[in-house]
Amino acid sequence: MKGAISTAGDRGIPLDTLAAEFTTVAHAVALRHGVGGKWLDLQLDLWRSLAKTVRQRGREWPWALGPTAFAVWWEGLVPELTEVAYRTTRRHNVRGSLREVKSALDHAFRSAIRTLAKRRSHAGP
Repeated sequence: MKGAISTAGDRGIPLDTLAAEFTTVAHAVALRHGVGGKWLDLQLDLWRSLAKTVRQRGREWPWALGPTAFAVWWEGLVPELTEVAYRTTRRHNVRGSLREVKSALDHAFRSAIRTLAKRRSHAGP
């Protein structure tokens, strides 16, 4: 696909898949908390900001470093995704307290990561 985000490592999950999954869960959180404006504008804004973050962090993809480094990489990614998604949703007037929205985003990203990891482990080499 022209313009697609590259795969992170030869055994990795495609970065565009990560960005899409993260956009979907962040958008759902924002909608649950109520946003002003148009939901499609929010979704596109989330896609752009989360895809940029995933692309930047994808350069550090640690497949070759083993499972411990990989787990550390994921743990470092979640707070960054949460902050980026929160700032993006704030531009679209999301309602709810800082703590409530960030907690919901953090939980949603961690759940998405677990789902992606399970899918990857069932897919095999």
